[in-house]
Amino acid sequence: MIEVVKSDGSSIPFDRAKLARSMRAAGAGESTSEEVADAIERAGDMMPTQQMGRLVMHGLDARDHGSAERHDATRWLVARTAIEVTRGVARLPPGILMSRRLDQGEDFQLMNAGRVRTVHAELNERTITGKNEVRLHSDDMRSLDLEDGDRIVVVRQSQGRASGEWRTGGPSITHRAAGAKARALEARWEQEREGDK
Repeated sequence: MIEVVKSDGSSIPFDRAKLARSMRAAGAGESTSEEVADAIERAGDMMPTQQMGRLVMHGLDARDHGSAERHDATRWLVARTAIEVTRGVARLPPGILMSRRLDQGEDFQLMNAGRVRTVHAELNERTITGKNEVRLHSDDMRSLDLEDGDRIVVVRQSQGRASGEWRTGGPSITHRAAGAKARALEARWEQEREGDK
């Protein structure tokens, strides 16, 4: 079992199902998600989150470039139904607008299990909202097959392709146990991707 080492030095057990779900939410197929998750699970005993992110990116990119870009540029929020929100609008707290570098009225995409909906960003000043919540009209929730409280992927668009601007970086952590197998897997997937060009 892999231990995932977070940027603050703490570690958590590897959650294979969560990783596969995140890849499927970005549009990767079931077999691609399972194949990449399987390979990462076999890559070592301890792995920093940054290295796991690179492996996911290389693994997806070698198989499905579009899913790799979407996965790289995504962040999760909790979806909440709001009666006062207009269809096609997503109300976000100020911190989310800032961290996602979104302006009011700017279009961005919401994704859930391959379903995509483009909405307009709107500042949520009137209601108390959790710091990671997005408020949506019930029609938008239904179109994305969401229930109140479900997690949803938020993707910002930039010049026609998913933007990776939101990636957050912590201090680089290296662990010998994660090294050789993970680097070999990353190199193999990089070669596969280069061979497809």
